[in-house]
Amino acid sequence: MGGAVIRMHPRHPDQVRSADWHERGVTLNEVLAEVTGMHAQLARRDAGDDSLPHPRNCCLNLVAIADDDEEARLAEHVGQALSAHHPLRQLLLELEPAQNVDRLDAWLHSEAHQTPDGMPVQFERIRLKVTGAGTQRIDSLVPPLLVPEVPTCLWWLGNPPVSDEAFLRLLELSDLLAVDSATFERPFLVTLELAGLADAVRRPVPINDFHWARLQPWRELVAQFFQPAERRGFLRGLNAVGVDYAGEGRGNRVAAALLVGWMASALGWRLQRAAAGSGGVVAAFYADAQDRTVEVHLRSVPAAALAAGELAAVRVESAAGGRVSAFAAERSGADHQRVEVRIDIGESETLTERLPLQTPAPVELLVEMLNQRPDQVYMRSLGAAADLLKAFR
Repeated sequence: MGGAVIRMHPRHPDQVRSADWHERGVTLNEVLAEVTGMHAQLARRDAGDDSLPHPRNCCLNLVAIADDDEEARLAEHVGQALSAHHPLRQLLLELEPAQNVDRLDAWLHSEAHQTPDGMPVQFERIRLKVTGAGTQRIDSLVPPLLVPEVPTCLWWLGNPPVSDEAFLRLLELSDLLAVDSATFERPFLVTLELAGLADAVRRPVPINDFHWARLQPWRELVAQFFQPAERRGFLRGLNAVGVDYAGEGRGNRVAAALLVGWMASALGWRLQRAAAGSGGVVAAFYADAQDRTVEVHLRSVPAAALAAGELAAVRVESAAGGRVSAFAAERSGADHQRVEVRIDIGESETLTERLPLQTPAPVELLVEMLNQRPDQVYMRSLGAAADLLKAFR
């Protein structure tokens, strides 16, 4: 087995060093030995004869689990970009179940950036392709490769096997679980399993969902409608909510249910009953804090430019103090990347505004998750969304 190859950055040769190593059919001990050797090479590279090697700088373990090469490449890109915000070690496992083949392939990459006080390693990636039976033992591969005494984020890019014992043991090592319900193959069932995950582990682990983060513009639009003091009364008189989403099938209702769950948990609504109608329309009835009925409709709509499950429109109706209000936000434009907002209050003239609908990149969403964990608002919204989804079984 050969040693790591050290390279200088072509644009900043005096500031950045990187080391790379790749072997097929290795053992975990060989990977650990090579990681240690790479650290020693980079730490001593710029140390003078009379100075000590500089320690590495790491504030996060990012454990990414991918099902294929496409997911693995996405995880690599996000990990590299994230290192600008969080010096980290990324442990990337690509799982490939296979019969009669058990093999571990490894790719190591470390970067050291020149700083005023030395040359610490600020980003390193350990990518392992796990083939065969090892995919069932990933909880034994991860612990030896973690940097001790720093937080660990477990990012499961596909369907998290919530009921799997190896997954639960891996979760016990983590401080945050990041998922993307938009990519679940079984979004309906997995969302329900996530909502009940706290009962399956000894130490509750905060969960964050990329799809929930993508709902932030919609949540902000709704919240901003009620922000002026003269509109606060409409919160207590809210009586109808409608959410349109792209795609058919109950799994595509997850994002819509999360938005409704956010409103229900924030305003103290209690789910009374729910029913599914024709044409992909489902209705739910809540009781608010004053025991008044709030009617909620979720509707599937055709939207070729949207991914399945993405929101297409949100409508809110309310009555208070002898006045009625109607708020609507609907996607517009050929690419659906703008939203048209309409507000009607009493006898006032209708107000309209067209706004861009920003879609943050995965690295931006992950930075937000790491900076705000635990997201109790999401956890409450997830619980309320699960109650709503179960009512539509």
